[in-house]
Amino acid sequence: MKGLISAKGYCDSGLFASEEELLFERSWRFACVLDDLAADNDYVVVPAGRKSVLIRNFKGQLRAFVNVCSHRFSQIHCEPRGNGPFRCPYHGWTYDSAGVPTGIPARPKFENLSPEVICGLALQSVALEQCGRLVFIRVKESGPSLREWMGEYFSILETMTDNMGREIGRFEMELACNWKIVVENTLEGYHIGFVHAETFAKLGLTFGDYGLHGMHSHADSPFDRQDRKNHDFLASFDARPVHTKGYYHLHIFPAFLMSTSHGIVYSVQRLDPLALDRTRLVSHLFHREPDPGAKIKPMMMGILHEAACDFNRKVLIEDQVVCESVQRAVGQTNSVGMLSDEEIRIIHFHRSWLECMGAIPTEAAKKE
Repeated sequence: MKGLISAKGYCDSGLFASEEELLFERSWRFACVLDDLAADNDYVVVPAGRKSVLIRNFKGQLRAFVNVCSHRFSQIHCEPRGNGPFRCPYHGWTYDSAGVPTGIPARPKFENLSPEVICGLALQSVALEQCGRLVFIRVKESGPSLREWMGEYFSILETMTDNMGREIGRFEMELACNWKIVVENTLEGYHIGFVHAETFAKLGLTFGDYGLHGMHSHADSPFDRQDRKNHDFLASFDARPVHTKGYYHLHIFPAFLMSTSHGIVYSVQRLDPLALDRTRLVSHLFHREPDPGAKIKPMMMGILHEAACDFNRKVLIEDQVVCESVQRAVGQTNSVGMLSDEEIRIIHFHRSWLECMGAIPTEAAKKE
């Protein structure tokens, strides 16, 4: 079967500008894990299309705003995350939990700063919802709830994040390629024997069951190389609520990825499209603790954590090499590519992309 997005779709600046508005400002975007906003005045800054969005903890209440000061348009928070007052670093304007400026230095020098005018200077709010320990944002005011957007995957994600244990590593990298190339690379295992010969391939990951729901998809693929030692290790986590065939991978459109190996090690990834041919990947790695009474010593858990982080980093670097190779070549053709049955999730991703870009009618539009 042929792909639905031509090579032009990965190297056309006009299409990328449309994606920023039609996809990344109108869709729910994964922002961070709840752990990053655990304390009062913790904040996180993430891109959402053409906007920079800041999320803050106000004494346990999470709020999100467009990251632009009402005075002279400076970014209010410049670091990707931190803890501190809700104050613009340029002229010191401070804001309350509603985004209204409550501290204006040299206020008498401003004309007509009545209470009504000040309320009119409130920051633009951004929709924010949670799914388990995951925080999502949407710039566009109206639209489906997060639960409606995810459909049946909402409860699956909720269970996964509530039971994924503690974060053991975080890895950020910038890839010199279009964001869709990165997504598509994660949606198939066809490349594993070639790109991941020294990592994933050694685990014997094979093509398994998949599901296509809404704009999203998942795959549950077994590892065909299991031994007694591995069986004993898994037995130490028997109480875990998430059991998979081996490697479970979930894609929430457009650019959120989550996976787990046996319901023990979890990867949570956000893709930030920075430019037509530049994508930042933020990868969180979690590891569930063994069952009470299991015979895995703390020192061994430390070794396992280090090994999992090292494996994750190697796989991401292997993917980076091939994704950047695709970007260098994609501008030299305008074909649509030929896909195998193992790449069915890519076709589904293409359909979702075309629908959001207005190239094919939505289900609602078809009924009108």
